[in-house]
Amino acid sequence: MAPSTIEGLPLLDETTAERYNLSLRLHPDGITYTLSLAQEPTKVLGSDRVFFVPTNEGVGYTDRLSDLIYAYSFLPLPYHHIQIAFDASAFVLVPPGVPVREDEEAWLSIAVPILHNEVGYTASYHLGTEAPTLLAAWERSTFTFLRRTYPYAEILPYVVPTLRKGLTASRTTENGRLIYLLISPLTLNILVFERGNIKFANRFALIATGTASSIAGEILYYLGAVWQQIGRDRAADDAIHLFHTTSLEMVQELGNALSSHLSPLGFSLQSIQCSPLFVD
Repeated sequence: MAPSTIEGLPLLDETTAERYNLSLRLHPDGITYTLSLAQEPTKVLGSDRVFFVPTNEGVGYTDRLSDLIYAYSFLPLPYHHIQIAFDASAFVLVPPGVPVREDEEAWLSIAVPILHNEVGYTASYHLGTEAPTLLAAWERSTFTFLRRTYPYAEILPYVVPTLRKGLTASRTTENGRLIYLLISPLTLNILVFERGNIKFANRFALIATGTASSIAGEILYYLGAVWQQIGRDRAADDAIHLFHTTSLEMVQELGNALSSHLSPLGFSLQSIQCSPLFVD
């Protein structure tokens, strides 16, 4: 039976929940939840990853997510601030100053020629002053369920905070590019920043499972294709940052596997596990 509160905390209800922030990170097989103090958001009070109950393949993701969230009575409570991160099915960046309102599906069709009935435009995200706007596509039913369950939540793709972070960091990088690899269990986002601009951003499906070396092989393949497209100045001081949305262990293993190939090419590699709070 799922617990009604987090160990070490008093019983959570609609009144006491106002003292805390809730962060949810969605995975293909479950969620990671994190609670922090509203007055001290970076102080984690409790965090855990929980998985869907094994079920028939005919049950969709939204129904399994609903069952899991409502199995933990403290998860649907009205917290002070709620942030939910998901892996967008597709995204497209619209140049700054270009109006997109009411044309979101048309813009997304550039990246995804055919959107299934279950998948379509969900939301727009501004990445900063004079920065592109990101349009995200995801499962409509899942987004609708989350918006209904958490009407005031901040619901955003994994890639949005990472793009904002890279835009800011690259403004102080004078000699070279910043390359961010954002990895979730099934996808790889390659993001390239140069002097406060997004040089390249795309999402790739990962086929390899299991060992870090097999996943690293796929990443290197996609990196090679990106360098072929945008070119690489060998005199530049390119830095690669690896972000992973799951375990710290996988971050370290992937970092080691990639370093053995990238270090001889003159790259510096920093491995980072995404914060469970997933704040900008």
